[in-house]
Amino acid sequence: MGDDPCECFFSHTGMMQRLLRMLQDAQDACTDGECTDGVLDGADAGGVGTATVVAAWMAFAAGLYLMRPNTMRAAPVAPPEKPRDTDRGGPGPEPPAPTA
Repeated sequence: MGDDPCECFFSHTGMMQRLLRMLQDAQDACTDGECTDGVLDGADAGGVGTATVVAAWMAFAAGLYLMRPNTMRAAPVAPPEKPRDTDRGGPGPEPPAPTA
C-alpha cells in the first residue's frame, strides 16, 4: 500500500481513468471556437448543491427542536436562594423564651 492513505479507496489507475473521462467530456463540450456546455468540472447540472444540503440539515434540526419531549420544554428551575448574613455565622435570631 505505501504512504498514500487514499490508495485504500482509490487506485491510481482509477483516478487516471476518471481524469481522462473528464478531459474527453470537456473535448466533447468545447471546440476551438466555443463551449456549448458550461459544466466542465464533471459535476452534473441536475445534482444536489451545497445550499440544498445545508437547507435540509437546518430543516431537520428545526424539526427536531419543535418535536422535543415535554421534559425538555419545562421552564428552568429557579436557582436556590442566596445565603443570608445569618447563615454565615453572624448573630442569628434570638431563641424563643423558655416556657415555665
